[in-house]
Amino acid sequence: MSTPPRVCSSVTMAVALVLRVTLLGPPQAEAARAFFVFGDSLVDNGNNNYLATTARADSPPYGIDFPTHRPTSRFSNGLNLPDLISEQMGSELLLPYFSSELTGQKLLTGANFASAGIGILNDTGVQFVNIIRIFKQFEMFQQYQQRVSALIGGAQAKRLVNDVLVLITLGGNDFVNTYFLVPFSARSRQYSISQYSQYLISEYRKILLRLYELGGRRVLVTGTGPLGCVPAAMAQRSRNGECAPELQRAAAIFNPLLVQMVQGLNAQHAPSFSARISSQNFPIDFISTMTESEIPSLVSLCVDAVKSDLLRGDDDLLPILHELPPNLLDLLVSRLPPFALQKLHRAMPFDDQEDEFSDECNGNGRKRGRSSRAGNFDKAWRNLFKLRWPEIGRRIEVIEPPDWQQIYWETHLQNCLDEVVEVASLPLFDGCLGEVKISGCEGDVATSTSGYSKLCHHCVHFGYLARCLRLQNVFCNEEICHLLRNSKLQSLELRWIRSKEHITGVCKLLNQNSESLKTLEFIHCILSSASITEICSSLSPKSLQAHGIKHFSINTTKFLETNPSSVPVELVSFLSSGRSLYSLKLSDNHLGQKFAKVLFSTLLNASSSLSILDLSENNISGWLSELCRLSKSNPRTPLQVGKSLQSLRELNLRGNNLNKDDADDLRYALVHMPNLEVLDMSDNPIGDDGIRSLIPFLMEASEKCTRFVDLRLENCELSCHGVTELIKTLSTLSRPLKSLSIADNDIGSQVARALGEFLYTPIQVLNAGGIGLRSSGFQVLQEKLTKELKLVEIDISKNRGGIETANFLSKLLSKAPKLAIVNAAYNLMPVESLTAICSAIKNAKGTLQRLDLSGNTWDYQPVYDSMLADIQCNERLVLILPSLTPDAPYDADP
Repeated sequence: MSTPPRVCSSVTMAVALVLRVTLLGPPQAEAARAFFVFGDSLVDNGNNNYLATTARADSPPYGIDFPTHRPTSRFSNGLNLPDLISEQMGSELLLPYFSSELTGQKLLTGANFASAGIGILNDTGVQFVNIIRIFKQFEMFQQYQQRVSALIGGAQAKRLVNDVLVLITLGGNDFVNTYFLVPFSARSRQYSISQYSQYLISEYRKILLRLYELGGRRVLVTGTGPLGCVPAAMAQRSRNGECAPELQRAAAIFNPLLVQMVQGLNAQHAPSFSARISSQNFPIDFISTMTESEIPSLVSLCVDAVKSDLLRGDDDLLPILHELPPNLLDLLVSRLPPFALQKLHRAMPFDDQEDEFSDECNGNGRKRGRSSRAGNFDKAWRNLFKLRWPEIGRRIEVIEPPDWQQIYWETHLQNCLDEVVEVASLPLFDGCLGEVKISGCEGDVATSTSGYSKLCHHCVHFGYLARCLRLQNVFCNEEICHLLRNSKLQSLELRWIRSKEHITGVCKLLNQNSESLKTLEFIHCILSSASITEICSSLSPKSLQAHGIKHFSINTTKFLETNPSSVPVELVSFLSSGRSLYSLKLSDNHLGQKFAKVLFSTLLNASSSLSILDLSENNISGWLSELCRLSKSNPRTPLQVGKSLQSLRELNLRGNNLNKDDADDLRYALVHMPNLEVLDMSDNPIGDDGIRSLIPFLMEASEKCTRFVDLRLENCELSCHGVTELIKTLSTLSRPLKSLSIADNDIGSQVARALGEFLYTPIQVLNAGGIGLRSSGFQVLQEKLTKELKLVEIDISKNRGGIETANFLSKLLSKAPKLAIVNAAYNLMPVESLTAICSAIKNAKGTLQRLDLSGNTWDYQPVYDSMLADIQCNERLVLILPSLTPDAPYDADP
């Protein structure tokens, strides 16, 4: 963990003395005063300072209580556990293994191999890039033994290793920096906490057995301790200094399993192996002991008392709280938990008014405006949201300034619904959804509040704030309509709708929100003509002349059509009357040619302002053949095109088995889409002939100065001849493209010359990944780079260009001042490429934001650490490197 818990020296002293008696026995000259340390940041005393990693403790306030009062690379305010054990053993403080001072006789006092950020699993701590994983620490331990053998002989070295204490600390990062790092992390979706703990224990057992093979005989294994009481966890996950309950639960499950596993190893390998596990509870005693300087102030006690009264339901306090002086009210607002803050916020006079109100109790007629007080509440809601969902909070804030109160309770309600799904999906569940209890509410609401822990309480009290929800089929019934009766949903995502009962519940919910609903999405459903008719009817009640849906999507869904050539009449009516319809997505639904043909005919006559049409991942080859036959025979006779196609900006036909004839048909249809900006034809075998069919459209679009700027032709079975012809045409257009993707076509290096010329057009985004450039192609591209480019993003991955990839990239960075994103992964670049790349980055003009070099097999070489450290000082640059520790055991589990 990046911020380990503080350890009480008196307790640690007792632990150290117990260790000396139970593990070491009587002192055995010098060997008894040596020991070895493996693990993570709890015991790292400086190894990471020698690495290019973000897991470092080389800045204040680390080390503030150390004798030097300076950072010492220990993740602690002062001494850490290995230091205190060394003192009790009468030995010097251990040196990190990478220290240049660890030579000669100092080797005999042992060494510290620990590295902050690592865990039991190999993928733990990947965000820290360059850390020493546990099996790499063991390799260093083997190197250490060789050095000691050269100093005192093999037999003496073996006895030293067998006789001394070995301390190992692992497990905390596997929870804090992996399982609980972000909401819905990959591990948390894969395992429950109990399953994950068992998996960790099985891997930890392999680690201890490997330590035994390397000579470790007297081992101290530390538990994770109270993970929820680690300062970082308390700072991020609690408001009032309490320990984080979900992390505490994880520790409570993991530590007993660890004890059981260690006891099993002792029984299996006794008497040659003796492992002990330290107490997991001693930090709790320390945390609960409060020094005089930590005694809370009277104001803090009053705030806590008010908070408790609000949670108990004492509404008589609210009028008094309205008149608190601004500084005290702001302090109270900043410390309230969500349920109490919600009660106070709703009761404030300015909550639902834009006008100001008088502060009558002061007798001076002073006005307190909505803006200042509302801003303080908004800040409190923002802090609560980021504390609970830090990653989501960062994403939301980038998009737009949200209403933090509304988004907090909407996200909370979605979490409650997701939790209920797990219970309601069990085969034996036959109760009411509203009666299912929600975990994690005990410390935040009053126990006297009736039904506070049930779903119905959360829906009734916070449903009116929900705007966007995701519901699975278990919620598609009349009960959820009743629970969400106060909601005015604007966006609704529905999953796994399969039965008649589901459709009935969905339709009632849609009808209930028909006036407010703007976005509707179905995923993984099975829909019949009758069900589609019901859904469309519920979206267009008789009281409304036209529905207000802007975004309509049906993805990965099966249509139960008895006649594949028919489209439900209500769906046709829905599309025709949707004047507000902005995007229509029917992706991965196994739609056929006839369905798409009728759908397209409907859109020809529709009056909506459709901007996005996504028909990707279906099988609609031949869908335009009849519609475009008239245009082919008489180009001067236009199709009868309605408003929908004239407003279309983006057309996605990816993965539809379209061939060259379909591309030819599409050419005539595209002419009638004057505002088209993006065309995606990827994953269709149109070949070179298909490209040649589209070239006249591209030329005409340029001549008419249309908005077309983005063409995607990934994996279209294109050859060098077809792509060269396309690129040469694009290079001559008066209104050139801004984005082109020709990735994953077997084109070859011969295209490099034409591609190099194309780079001098105003192209901003180019995806040429996996086209077979190889080293010769990159050499040609490098020769062509003589003038400044306008590139902003480029993908040259999977081209097997070797060192020439790095040479091209170095020159590209100097010629493209606006270049922000580069993907050069999987190019067989040797590690020597780093020299040229790092030099180019340092000399660039500072616009580069992301550089992906993953997939290039590089052996770790310390000479590059300082070079990488200089580059990674640039906070704007995200540098993705390949693994620099290839010898670590591969963890095949995702």
